[in-house]
Amino acid sequence: MYTNPMEHLAEATSPLDEFKQNPAAVLDSLGRSHRPVILTENGEPRVVVQEAESYQRLLDTIDELECVAGIREGLADLEAGRLIPADEAIRAIRASRNR
Repeated sequence: MYTNPMEHLAEATSPLDEFKQNPAAVLDSLGRSHRPVILTENGEPRVVVQEAESYQRLLDTIDELECVAGIREGLADLEAGRLIPADEAIRAIRASRNR
């Protein structure tokens, strides 16, 4: 685990002022490396610039990980006996609507 989430991208940094002066150079770098660039201001990370395709892959990965986490949670509930049969749940829902 990283102590600083930006640490592993340290080689992909650029001062924000350089980006403002020559955005095409940073965009070319993004196209070649497919890695985000951290734009810094006074040496501190301020903004991450990432190509759209890589960003979409990141979002897809997050979605997959959230699904896996949900499955694991469901399996843990099953093992702990925190589930009820579907027909019982449906009856309880219908009963609560009829009140």
